[in-house]
Amino acid sequence: MSIPPVQDDEPVIDLRPVRWKGRLAFWLTMSVVFHLVAGTVLWQSQTVRDFLFSSFRSHQPEFADLEAMRRARSVYDQLVRKRMVDSNKKMLMISKQVMDKRDQEWNGVVERAAVNPNFKEMKDGGLPKLDLIDSPGKHSVEDILALYDRACRIEGQVFTLYEHFKAVNLSLISVSGTKDGQPVPQALADSLSLVALERPERRELDKTLLLATDEALFAIKAIPAVPGTPETGPVPAQPDGFQRWKKEATTALELCEVMSNNCQRILENVNKPGLFIDSGFASLTAAAGGEQWTDGTNYQGESLRPQDTADSDLTTIDPNAVMTFGKSLGAVETSKPAKYLVVDTWWSIGPFEYIGGMRTAESLQHRYPPENGVDLDATYVGKDGRKLKWEYHPMSSVKQLPRFVQRRSLWYFYTEFWSDKDQEVWANIATDDYGAVWLNDRTDPVYTSGIDPRPWIVLDAKQYVKLKIRRGTNRMLLKLDNNGGLTGFTFLFHLR
Repeated sequence: MSIPPVQDDEPVIDLRPVRWKGRLAFWLTMSVVFHLVAGTVLWQSQTVRDFLFSSFRSHQPEFADLEAMRRARSVYDQLVRKRMVDSNKKMLMISKQVMDKRDQEWNGVVERAAVNPNFKEMKDGGLPKLDLIDSPGKHSVEDILALYDRACRIEGQVFTLYEHFKAVNLSLISVSGTKDGQPVPQALADSLSLVALERPERRELDKTLLLATDEALFAIKAIPAVPGTPETGPVPAQPDGFQRWKKEATTALELCEVMSNNCQRILENVNKPGLFIDSGFASLTAAAGGEQWTDGTNYQGESLRPQDTADSDLTTIDPNAVMTFGKSLGAVETSKPAKYLVVDTWWSIGPFEYIGGMRTAESLQHRYPPENGVDLDATYVGKDGRKLKWEYHPMSSVKQLPRFVQRRSLWYFYTEFWSDKDQEVWANIATDDYGAVWLNDRTDPVYTSGIDPRPWIVLDAKQYVKLKIRRGTNRMLLKLDNNGGLTGFTFLFHLR
């Protein structure tokens, strides 16, 4: 049976689109109204939210019998312990590599001891004794608590070896004076105190929970969430014994992996290209042609925006400049004086928030706590209410950066350097953006940049300042501002 064709003059042709358009508009309107009402109810009512969603958040599988839970716990326990041992193995490999680097630095002391009796005293004193851990543990023998304790000790071992590495390097490049015409290196004990790292706090695991018997865990039943009263508020759900144990075991594993990642970052710092020091020299000689001043640092901060690039008329007077790293001004008869000496050892603290919340001349020139006197043991309240402490911050490239870059923030950097005599010397200070420098006991800055945002350009003619350096140890404080995007600074002496 064929359907007769619809004639053009039939009314259905005109009415059908109108009918469907009306229905579509009606259901769309009802859908919007329903979602608005539902959203409003969910937003206003904690009880409704708990009723709809809390069961999904708090739901954990419960075991019907003890034997099923025992098998599940055994499998997960073995998995966690194996991965903890793997993490410990990685940290031990890093420990060996850091120790090798430390020993290479110590060989520099041994070489200098052959021609300089002052270095011989350091060599005879030797490195601090360290009771090394050489085993990652066995997952088939040691439990989670024992493997976690071993991980904490291995991490501490890597930190200590890194401190040895940095302290030996610091003593090699830091001259405390001369004796019998030979440079006297900074005492190793002094260098160790300067490079001491703040150890991360590792939480104690719940021993009672991790060592609980299967029967004890099985006896702990899940407790559902309770809406509570307006006075007490809702009472969250409590998982059963197995889920509590599993969460604590997972925490132990995750913390071991955090320790391993920390050790990996230490190794990356150790393996960054360094500088050679010729035997018997009081000042540094750059390695393999020296370090070019081009910005080769890795940016670690918020996403850059097009407006974060600052226009500027700054330009370098020496685009092919080769930099030497160090913190000693002075030479002995056999030394090879550098042309540009970048001060490379700093302590940093920040970020601080602009006073008044806006970047203005007043907020940039405000005296934040470090300007009232540098106390490396002090703590301050910084941006977003975070607790700030001074951190040792050696440079590995010409450009010095905060540990993490943030827009509209301020940092302070502090250093000490040595001079063999009272002298006047030219310094070049490149900052991105605003910068100010204080020297020794001066209450007013010896240098300030303009407050307009500026890029990091080394050796611009307008960034030079002549400084009066005194014999012995000099102290310097630098303020750095970041309006947005990139930031960083370089402080160097132009010696010849």
